[in-house]
Amino acid sequence: MSKRIIIGFFKSIGAQFKKAVFYLNCYQYYYKENSNEGPFFIVGVGRSGTHFLCKILNHVNGLNDYYEGKESPLFFGKVTRKAVHNKRLTRLHIGYYRLLQSKVNDDILIDQTHPNLWHAEQLISAFPHAKFIVIERELEQVITSMKKHKYVSQWGEDFNKYPHPNPFLGTTKNNLEIYQNVCTLQRNVFKWYSHILKGRQLKNCYPHHVYILKYDDLSKNMDLEVTNLCNFLGVKSDYTEVEFNKDALTKKRNLTPEEKNMIKEAINMCMNIN
Repeated sequence: MSKRIIIGFFKSIGAQFKKAVFYLNCYQYYYKENSNEGPFFIVGVGRSGTHFLCKILNHVNGLNDYYEGKESPLFFGKVTRKAVHNKRLTRLHIGYYRLLQSKVNDDILIDQTHPNLWHAEQLISAFPHAKFIVIERELEQVITSMKKHKYVSQWGEDFNKYPHPNPFLGTTKNNLEIYQNVCTLQRNVFKWYSHILKGRQLKNCYPHHVYILKYDDLSKNMDLEVTNLCNFLGVKSDYTEVEFNKDALTKKRNLTPEEKNMIKEAINMCMNIN
């Protein structure tokens, strides 16, 4: 056996041991009380601007997402799978957020695991000071972005692998038969609509915990929108402005007339059937 293989083997063992220790710490932190502010969760449907919003909030003094703009390498997938399978978060997940809060020291933890939209009630129960920023983006812009990211559209293509009704995918008892017979692009519309409804429902039920931010408003007047958001979060709007890519607002120009018609047809189905 070569020296290179041996070194690789021990590196792999070391990485697995490090991960196991991290998970153990998560379980231990589940039992620790959380009296701090936060965490602040950025949620919404995928491709709606959650990364960009996290980038902005990372420039606000006193906020820290720990992974510096990247999604959690260990927990993003786990949280997403819980959402799509209609299952609650475990003690491991709750402990994970308590552990990260301790790691950002005196800052407030921000998290951009956007499927936490579907775990908001449980997270509010676990973290009484938690707040959720639900970002909404115009339908055609989201659908265009979803088209370019196959792994996002894959949810609609593989919908039969998951339980139904399925809020994450946008299926209900009333629309499941129709959902099964439309194209992937239209299934993405169902998903977008379901996420929009969930965010607004949360806002109605937990007005002191939930803030709805529109992506288009953020692009037009970043200073005003960030100031209003920071006021809601209870932090000073002391931040370094982040450059906005205006090309993000023109993505829907790539839709064909046929695709635009399919989107209109799908959103009408959502509104009339749900």
